[in-house]
Amino acid sequence: MNRRDALAAGAICATAFVLLALVVALAPGAVDPLDITWNGIMVRGRLDVAIHISHVMNLIGGGWAAVLVVPIILSVITLLVRGWRTTIVVIAMMIASVTVVQVVKTLIARERPVDMLVSSDFGSFPSGHTANAATVAIVLCLLLPRAVGIAVGIAWTIVMAASRTVLSVHWLTDTIGGALVGAGVALLVVAAFAPWTRPRRLKSPPTKE
Repeated sequence: MNRRDALAAGAICATAFVLLALVVALAPGAVDPLDITWNGIMVRGRLDVAIHISHVMNLIGGGWAAVLVVPIILSVITLLVRGWRTTIVVIAMMIASVTVVQVVKTLIARERPVDMLVSSDFGSFPSGHTANAATVAIVLCLLLPRAVGIAVGIAWTIVMAASRTVLSVHWLTDTIGGALVGAGVALLVVAAFAPWTRPRRLKSPPTKE
């Protein structure tokens, strides 16, 4: 992932997130019909299998798993595959994403849906679980072949976002905001430290004379 691509994609995601955050904070009536309708569809169409999967995603994407377990696993894998420089970038991505999410949650203080199936912390916008998933998606793009990383990362983020609305712990726009901020912040960090994210070059064996 080169600096230009990361910067462009990160800027687009960040801009879209800021615009959505402003709408949610200043003109919530513009998105309430969509959010209420989507939440109603999720509540009426809940399947047992979807609820079970969503509970698993809830555990993986939040709490100690999201704060320690997943970051440690990804950091170790990154260290082995890409070296210590890229590992530092990955850690910076995760810290930056979590920090921005918590700041925005506090500033906007959006109420969550009333029919949640799990307990959660304060502030509905943006979805921290989805933001974490989107950040992980960018990490996967660094570790896996580009097409594979993008496909797996998008799938992971969509499943996480869907699970949040299945459990009615977030509105639809919360998950969209989470995906935008998680990916946007991660991409901007990658752009800032682009030379550190280049794959390690294997040393060629000495030639025999």
